[in-house]
Amino acid sequence: MTIKTTIEVVNMKKRYYSLVIPLMFVLSLLLAGQESFSQVYIDVVPGFSTLNDAINNNTNPNAIFRLQRGSGAIYLLNGSIRNSMPLTIVAADGQGARPQLIPGLGSGGVSDIAFRLKSNLTLKGIYVTAKDEGGAYLSQIIRDQADSIRIYLYDCFLENSGQSAIRTDNKDSKIYLINTTIRSNASDYANGRGVDDRGVDMDTLYIQNCTFYNISSRCLRDGGGTLNYAFVDHNTFLNIGINLMDFGECPRLVFTNNLVINSGFIGHAKSGTGTIISIQPLSSSVYDGKKQSVEVHNNNFALDPACSSLYPDTVVALDNFNSQLKAMIDSSGFDTTTNISELVAFTSPPPSVASLVTAYWNDPLLSSSTTAVGIRVQGDFDFGYSKDTKSFTAGTNSKPLGSLVWVDTTTVGIKEMMNRPLDFTLMQNYPNPFNPETIIQYTVPYQSEVSLVVYNSLGQVVKALVNGNESSGLHTVRWNGTNEAGQKVTSGIYFYKLSAEDFSVIKKMTLLK
Repeated sequence: MTIKTTIEVVNMKKRYYSLVIPLMFVLSLLLAGQESFSQVYIDVVPGFSTLNDAINNNTNPNAIFRLQRGSGAIYLLNGSIRNSMPLTIVAADGQGARPQLIPGLGSGGVSDIAFRLKSNLTLKGIYVTAKDEGGAYLSQIIRDQADSIRIYLYDCFLENSGQSAIRTDNKDSKIYLINTTIRSNASDYANGRGVDDRGVDMDTLYIQNCTFYNISSRCLRDGGGTLNYAFVDHNTFLNIGINLMDFGECPRLVFTNNLVINSGFIGHAKSGTGTIISIQPLSSSVYDGKKQSVEVHNNNFALDPACSSLYPDTVVALDNFNSQLKAMIDSSGFDTTTNISELVAFTSPPPSVASLVTAYWNDPLLSSSTTAVGIRVQGDFDFGYSKDTKSFTAGTNSKPLGSLVWVDTTTVGIKEMMNRPLDFTLMQNYPNPFNPETIIQYTVPYQSEVSLVVYNSLGQVVKALVNGNESSGLHTVRWNGTNEAGQKVTSGIYFYKLSAEDFSVIKKMTLLK
């Protein structure tokens, strides 16, 4: 007798909830991932359209595109890379220069931005510019154009966008920037940004061990959308024109161990309200009474007097925080005196931007002034600084402030720092199959309410393994094959589900006796 005819001869409502839903729950798990592909490296030679062609001809979602290193590793793009499935591009192993992705002049001498994403993107060890083969500066480098896209950049270098390095057109994107440099983004002072959310809701912005410098407007522009989680730690920010970051409605913000030098160096009119960092209170219609929390401590905010001395009488330097953020910092329970102000001398910095201050305030166009392009720089710079400064031991656990790329990484525990989980994840249990017990591991990116529950093949709860507040990190639990009453369960297939905030994932395991 089929499930359908069974339901027809019994109480339909009762059977629907007791039988159909659990069976659908199990069926969805068993059908997931039936088609599998093995991971394969696809080596791509430099040249015009070679990378576009390799990506367009690929059908394996697990393919990794590996690019050559060295001065000749130039990949001219034939229009935007548009991916319909997850895309990973990495530099070959070695110490040579990063492979360069440059917008090429295609048919009719027309170029386009490097990436227009329809699925996830991972870049490792890659250089990407918005300056095309003919010398024109394009608006963006990466533009996401589908919901819930994950962008992960590790050890990358992005530069020369006119509007923003990364722009989000669709909601719920997750952006992870690690050991990455973004610089020379400018067209006018209203543009020239690192990340621009365009007013759409973002899920995660994670920036760690990065360097942002010589950007005409700001590193994060909030256009009115929400941002569920922002983590900004151990970054160096230098020469940001208007202000550093607008977080908008953000329930959870961590801003720690950053070196913020000359952010908002243009200053603002005394009647203005601009600040280096701002956050807005949560809207009850969006977050339904959710508590807003911030950690803003162990940072250095400093402005070069060479800039502020050029302000007209009607202009002042920016405050560090807007009133909402300042009140939250004061009540956060963290030692707010750890936010210091010390102008450090970098080993080899880019040229001073002081001349841009005078040019800005003498220009009646102000924020729309194209004099902002004067902030663009070329060359190799070194953002290391003296161990004798206060900043060198002002971080948590007495680490240096700023990106640790520029200091002696063997002494500051950079590997330990980089092991912080980026997201909620649930790993496959081991051993599997198992008898009499198995180990389940999961990661938590920040302190959260977490549940981990075991279900049987009918979707019924067998045992809750975790139900409570968990700290950031890797967590391990054991299941000994018993139910809530402590009784041994029978052999068979079981499922375990991790839930935390809006995250939920289920995996399958087998108990053999």
